Amino acid sequence: MPKHVSSIEMMAFILRIGSAAEMAFVGEHIARCDSCNKLFRETSREFWTASSNVFNLEASYWLKDEHLKYEHKAAYADDLLDGDEREMLSEHLGLCKRCREDLDTFLTDRRENEPELPIRYEPSEARWPIIVFKKLSRSRA
Repeated sequence: MPKHVSSIEMMAFILRIGSAAEMAFVGEHIARCDSCNKLFRETSREFWTASSNVFNLEASYWLKDEHLKYEHKAAYADDLLDGDEREMLSEHLGLCKRCREDLDTFLTDRRENEPELPIRYEPSEARWPIIVFKKLSRSRA
């Protein structure tokens, strides 16, 4: 007589976490065996009923896997977030050590590099080329 599916194998099948061979065995066995098919239906019903009753509106539940992108950090640093965005970001920062450290590093780097940001790549005065030209003309004369 072939081996029946255990409750652990059945749960792995329902959650789709078994190997391909295990999934194939359980699927084929359920199709042929009335008692295992019944166990499958009962286990599935219990699992989905239990998991569907859990509906979590906590921000910590919804924001736990949403990590900050560069745009979020820049908007936070430039104080461009509206109230809701800032509240959600603060909630996530309270939960996620990785993002807190990342934001701290971003803000520290920005503070340290702030003096170098207004670098000009052209003369600040419109007269600069004329002055240089006059000095060059005098030195050649």
